[in-house]
Amino acid sequence: MRRLAFVQMFFHQSVDQTRRPEPLGVTGILGLHDSAESFLQVAAEQLGVALPPFVPFLDYFKLIRNGAGVKLSRQREMEDLNSLRVNFKHRGTLPGATATADAREDVRRFLEENTPLVFGIGFADIDMAEVIPQQLIADKVPGGPTPLSALATWSRLWACSPRPTRPSSIRPVLAAGTRSADSVTVSGR
Repeated sequence: MRRLAFVQMFFHQSVDQTRRPEPLGVTGILGLHDSAESFLQVAAEQLGVALPPFVPFLDYFKLIRNGAGVKLSRQREMEDLNSLRVNFKHRGTLPGATATADAREDVRRFLEENTPLVFGIGFADIDMAEVIPQQLIADKVPGGPTPLSALATWSRLWACSPRPTRPSSIRPVLAAGTRSADSVTVSGR
């Protein structure tokens, strides 16, 4: 389940990336593709499908169908995603905002439809506490169907953890009118 939680986390990070203004959002295509490919790897392992050392992205569908008798949905959409990625990464063709939004929706549907099929749980029900390496912190994360709140809690706790000291030229400054460190900015003065 830990690797499946990473798939979900990576997917959400990629979705955030795709929502950035053009052309910054197009790099999210790479993350969406990697999220789908990671899901396929974890699904094959879950189903007991033996994988060769290198598997081309689209071959996972055939290997899973032949090895476990499971027909995953959205293969055509994943073919489109793969083409978008290849054209962007290897040919320098930037996908437009519509193509990026379509890819984002296709991967979401792919993950939401296939997670219950392979793992018996909903994609939104994956426990994000699985990605928190510190067990003490993971135990404090609220459970239930709010996986992003767990990641947000972990991020806040991580931000409060001890770090190496900053250079003396950088010091935290509270925003005007605030009383908490929630609105700390960094000043280069």
